[in-house]
Amino acid sequence: MSMLLWLQRLFVPAPSAEEEAENTIIEEKHSFFEWNQHIRILLAMLVVLISAIALWWILV
Repeated sequence: MSMLLWLQRLFVPAPSAEEEAENTIIEEKHSFFEWNQHIRILLAMLVVLISAIALWWILV
């Protein structure tokens, strides 16, 4: 299993059988949008963490 697939399964819950039957192109795009939003949040947290480490290193 790839790391990207694992992260996607972590943040996007698996659809139930009923939901899977009702999936449309719009819902797939919405799911992809949610995935992008989660990646943006994770990247923002990573940038904040790296910035905090850099500031701590400079100040110490």
